[in-house]
Amino acid sequence: MKQNRGNGGLRLSFLVLLLAVGFALAGSAAYALSPSPYFTTQPRDQAVSVGGTANFEINVSGLYTSYRGNEFRWEVATPDKPNNFKLLKNEVGLPVKIDITPDGVGVSVRDGGRHLELSKVTAEMNGWRIRCSVTTYYQEYNSYTDGYDYTDGSVTSNTVTLTVTGGGTPTPPSQEPTATPQITSQPRSQTAPPGSDAAFSVTATGNALTYQWQKSDNGGAWRDVTDGTYYSGAKTASLTVRNVYVSTDDGDKYRVVVSNATASLTSDAATLTVASSVTPTTPTVSTPSATPSGGSYTSAQSVSLFCATSGAAIHYTLDGSTPTSASATYSGTPISISSTTTLKAIATKSGSSNSSVLTAAYTITKESKESNPPDRDDSDSSGNSSGNSSGGGGCDAGFGAISLMVLAGAAVILRNKR
Repeated sequence: MKQNRGNGGLRLSFLVLLLAVGFALAGSAAYALSPSPYFTTQPRDQAVSVGGTANFEINVSGLYTSYRGNEFRWEVATPDKPNNFKLLKNEVGLPVKIDITPDGVGVSVRDGGRHLELSKVTAEMNGWRIRCSVTTYYQEYNSYTDGYDYTDGSVTSNTVTLTVTGGGTPTPPSQEPTATPQITSQPRSQTAPPGSDAAFSVTATGNALTYQWQKSDNGGAWRDVTDGTYYSGAKTASLTVRNVYVSTDDGDKYRVVVSNATASLTSDAATLTVASSVTPTTPTVSTPSATPSGGSYTSAQSVSLFCATSGAAIHYTLDGSTPTSASATYSGTPISISSTTTLKAIATKSGSSNSSVLTAAYTITKESKESNPPDRDDSDSSGNSSGNSSGGGGCDAGFGAISLMVLAGAAVILRNKR
C-alpha cells in the first residue's frame, strides 16, 4: 500500500509540473512577436558654411502601421557634453525650444520625421552631434488572457557630426569685414510632369547672406514669391514649386536675389517646363509579411500581417485567390487559421503602386487522440502479465489490480473473524 501511494504522488507531481510548464509557455507566447524597426538609410556627416543649410535624412523599415503609429525624435548633443542628447524636433514638427539652439536658426522636419533641416546655421553649432531615435508601437493578441498586450520597439541611428566652416569666435558687427556676395552655382532650368514638384537652387558665398526668389510669368514683370500653398524656401538657397501644371506654370521663369550689407546680386533666370509626356516616378508599396510565416503546424495559428510602408492598407484572402483592393482589409487583429489554408495579401496606398503578392501556405495537422493505445508488453520475467489488455494505461491497470487485491484481503479477514 505504501508503494501504491508513492506512485500516485509521483504521477500527481508530474501532472503539476506539466501544467506549470504549459502556463509558462502560454503566457510567454503573447510576447513571441515584437516590432523590430531597422535603419535602411543612416544619416551622414554634414559640412556647411555659416548661414548655410544642413540636411539630415534617414529611412526605416519594420515599422508597425496600426495602434499608436510611429515616433521620430531628432536629438542633438554639443561638443562639451557629447553624450547629453536633447530633443530638437519630433516627426510632427512641434516647436521645441531648448537652450542649445541659437536664435534665428531654422529647425524643421518633413517626410513624416525622416528629414531634418537646419537653416541659417551659426558658428556655435560647429561640432553638433546629431542622431534620430525611432519608436514603433505594437499591439498583439494574447490568447492566454484573451486581451491585447501593447509593446514598442525602438532603434537609434548612428550619431553624425555637423561641421560649420567660416566661424570661430563671432566678431562684433561693427568690426566684421563683409564679403561681397558671389554666386558660384546658378539655378538650372527644370522639366517636371503635371502634378509634381519642381526645385531650384543656388550656391553663393559671402557673409550674412539673405535670399529672395522671384518669378516671371512667361516673360512678364518679376515679383517676389512667398512661402505658402505653392512655394516653400522662398527666402533660402533652395526654392520648391509645388503641384505644377501646364496651364499655370509652364514657361515661368525663376531667379534669386542674394544680398548682404555690402551688395545685392541677382542670379540668372531658370525656366520651368511642365511636360505632360514626362512620366512621374510612382513609388511601390512594400510587400506585406506574415508572422508566423507559412509552414506545417499541429495547432491553430494566429497570424499577424505587417507592411513597412507607412500608411499602407493590407488586403488579404484565405481561399488562395489573388487579393485586390476590394478584398478583406486587415484591421490589426490577428487572423485565426485553424485548418489548412493559403493566405495571400497585398498592400495598397493612394499615389503608390500596389505591392507584390504575399503567399503563405499553412498546413494544420492536429494530433489525434487514440481511444485504445497500442498493447504494451508488461510481462514480468516469469511470463506473468501485470498489464490490462482492455486499454487505459499501465498506471490505471495497476490501480485496478491493487483495488481487487485490497477487496480480496478484506474478505479473507472478515471470513476468519467469523
